[in-house]
Amino acid sequence: MMRLAPLVGLIGFLSAPGSALAADPTPPPSPAPAVAGITVTAPALKRVPDLVEHFGRPYSGDRLSRWRAPVCPYVTGFAPEQNSFIAARIIQISQAAKQIAPEKACEANIIVIASTNDLTLRRQIGQHPQTLLSPQSRWPVDKLQLWAFIKDDGLPAHIFYESSIVTAFAGGAPLDEGNVSGSLADTSGALNAFAAPEIDHAVASRLTPNADDAFRRVFVVLDGRQLEGLTGGQIAAYLSMITLAEVRVDAPPGDVDSIVNLFADRKAGRTPPEDLTFWDRAYLGALYNAPTQIDISMQRSVMEDRIEHAIEVLKLPQPPADAHSAP
Repeated sequence: MMRLAPLVGLIGFLSAPGSALAADPTPPPSPAPAVAGITVTAPALKRVPDLVEHFGRPYSGDRLSRWRAPVCPYVTGFAPEQNSFIAARIIQISQAAKQIAPEKACEANIIVIASTNDLTLRRQIGQHPQTLLSPQSRWPVDKLQLWAFIKDDGLPAHIFYESSIVTAFAGGAPLDEGNVSGSLADTSGALNAFAAPEIDHAVASRLTPNADDAFRRVFVVLDGRQLEGLTGGQIAAYLSMITLAEVRVDAPPGDVDSIVNLFADRKAGRTPPEDLTFWDRAYLGALYNAPTQIDISMQRSVMEDRIEHAIEVLKLPQPPADAHSAP
């Protein structure tokens, strides 16, 4: 069970000019192998397009964003060893998804805070949105995202995504502002049994710019009261999923076996996942393998094809035909 630690002067520290948050990139031990007797199931093939469409949505760009630079998580609110474990697990999963090695010394671009007084904390953060949520941007903070971040709705997690458009070449810098380093790494074999990766030979034009939507910072505040009874592995997997992809933390599809449904499953009396599920791994693998220079419709279509291919290659059992039927 995870233990929460008091947050003292955090807002003042984060607001201080020039303050930098560093992360320990040392990965945790590899997860234990699958338990014998546990059967991994996949969603029905006919449900994949609907699930891809409703599982994630762009919050801060025109496409589903992904990391192009190494992630550097800063986690606080738990006991020190638990903060380190969660940060390292996020790095480990990000490497599996896109194989970009983390830097030894880095400035935090994923910030996670757990607090039993999360509403007050979120509203304090909301008083300094440009400084805390979007420090690298010269544009005003997105008001809809900010409102969703600070409102009192009882959700276990509130998240703010900041993205920018970057060139699709290795080491590409943002097209519109700032200076974000990154690379488009080979992600063949990452997380799932997809086909060999396609080489992206896209050529920029006025109609199809060679660009990608990339995360610059992700800020998460967890309601510590709702973490009671969860393991560090569950919390780390949940945070990995919502910080490496733009998923609907407010209303994910309830009929998909995903760590994103961790809190909903527990509330409904269902046994929640212990770690990333097949769907979570397939979704991340498809997102980070999708080519650049495509719109949201094509991006989702490519992801659907890759997930369906993984289901067929692995020959995973699927639910009965009448199960998980679309509403």
